[in-house]
Amino acid sequence: MGVLSNLEPQKVFHFFEEITKIPHGSGNVGQISDFLAEFARERNLYCVQDAVKNIIIVKEAAPGYEKEPAVILQGHMDMVAVKKPDCDIDMEKEGLRVAVNGDEIYAEGTSLGGDDGIAVAYALAILDSDTISHPRLEVVITVDEEDGMDGARQIDLSVLSGRRMINLDSEEEGIFLANQNVLVRFDPDTLEETELAFTNDKNITGFSVGDSHVIVATDDNGFSFFDQAANLMSSESCQEPCDFTDIKGEYALVANRDEPSVRLMKLEGHKDREIMSYDP
Repeated sequence: MGVLSNLEPQKVFHFFEEITKIPHGSGNVGQISDFLAEFARERNLYCVQDAVKNIIIVKEAAPGYEKEPAVILQGHMDMVAVKKPDCDIDMEKEGLRVAVNGDEIYAEGTSLGGDDGIAVAYALAILDSDTISHPRLEVVITVDEEDGMDGARQIDLSVLSGRRMINLDSEEEGIFLANQNVLVRFDPDTLEETELAFTNDKNITGFSVGDSHVIVATDDNGFSFFDQAANLMSSESCQEPCDFTDIKGEYALVANRDEPSVRLMKLEGHKDREIMSYDP
């Protein structure tokens, strides 16, 4: 019986505990990537594991949902691997010692890897379920996100058909809703509504919310950045639709499923304004 066996949702915490048993710090993702690939093979799910160990798993639509648009679930498999000076765990070779104290889950002497292990666990629980009704699911799990988004730089998204993505690595809590040209966040406790982005006459087709900025894709093949106050920072256009967006800390990226490359940007602070600059 696992340490987290009594927690709900049980299947989510089962997979999260399995993930904590595998060393998966940034730059050390071979074992966790192989675990994810084996998970897919055991369930006869289509899986792509590329040269840098990124994983894409596809589960076809449940009966009755074949005509519904595909949904992309996105997260990353690596964690920030740090430990206390007196901790004897070798984080390159050993798993974590997970414990529970009331409502808190923690790892003894080390970081827990909740970012982004819990997202991967949610994705695996959904893929493993035979009772959840769903459209075609396309799960994208990249490597080394915590160390410069190297996996996202190199991933080939051409196998994806979805144009709606749920980013499971959001740094903001709440319920996010994009309706035509406005993106808002709802607080589930207070029902307070906060506007995050407004795109005038362009409809929002995708978005990602970071700790201090938001990236929004629009139906004119463009993307825009907004600050915490929903002020527009910058807008740019692409030749193809921005099917894939993500933002984490000072880095953001956009990509198209038919192109073998991604556009990676870094936040730069200047005297008069902040900008996102292209990093080739």
